[in-house]
Amino acid sequence: MSIRSTRIVLAILYSLFLFGIVNNSLAIEIVDFPSNTEDTSYNGYTYHMAYVKTDVPIYHVNWYIDDVIAYSETLDSTTKRASYFPCYDPTSSAKIPGRVKGTKYKISVKVWAWDADDEVFRSATASYTVKMFEPIYLYKQGEKTGAWGSVEISRFYYNGSDIVMSASAYASNPSDNPKAGDLDKFPLTVLPWFWTQKYPAPDGNASDEHRDTKDSETIDLGESSQYYNPGPDRQAQIGGPDVGPFHRNIGVLEEGERRYFKAHAHLQVYGARTGTDDWEVDTQQQTGTAAVTFTWEDGP
Repeated sequence: MSIRSTRIVLAILYSLFLFGIVNNSLAIEIVDFPSNTEDTSYNGYTYHMAYVKTDVPIYHVNWYIDDVIAYSETLDSTTKRASYFPCYDPTSSAKIPGRVKGTKYKISVKVWAWDADDEVFRSATASYTVKMFEPIYLYKQGEKTGAWGSVEISRFYYNGSDIVMSASAYASNPSDNPKAGDLDKFPLTVLPWFWTQKYPAPDGNASDEHRDTKDSETIDLGESSQYYNPGPDRQAQIGGPDVGPFHRNIGVLEEGERRYFKAHAHLQVYGARTGTDDWEVDTQQQTGTAAVTFTWEDGP
């Protein structure tokens, strides 16, 4: 065998040797872990669970939020599973509250297992991104009509090409409505609408309003209205071209670009003998500015 051939064989054997060392050192592997996802919080209470499953029992686990350690737990090799609920973590910095446009968090885990053969601890790591949303909502009984109304902007977000408003509204006329008196019938009229507006900056003068006013609906005692959502656009409802859902197409945002939009949802209920109740929510209630600021970082 030539010197060149010998060198090639030795190189291959050396590579296999190294590969074997790597495999032998992987005394713990993560076999189940979340991929990038979305979730919801309400009033700052985070409804999200992180979890991990490994091929061998876990001795110790560390959880990180945005690369900062949030929680540690020693499991003493009693289980192959571990989970973490940020909402139960007493450390305020470990909370992951959402916003109506979504807030991204990087959730990471590092797990250790005891390698009895080599008498050392081995570790493995993984991470994913969760985008947390927090709705803006109002649910209460009307003072004038006695109706129960609900209105919510669940999400107002950038999906990589459009600004999307996800919202809802509905009303119910309870069978024991205190405003009905002794009347056999107590009809109420329900009228919801949704709109978005464009702004030149977080505050300023609005323009280019998109509005979707639904047809009014009458509900008697014991009845509820339909569940209303914004869209499709009004011209499609009245026989115009099908322009799709109630979105704002802004294209792909480049780094440094910003767009500003506001969203509003409104529910109105009125009766012939009672007057009018209004329920309304607006993104300004959460942002503190007239408009929500969107950048390329808010995309998928």
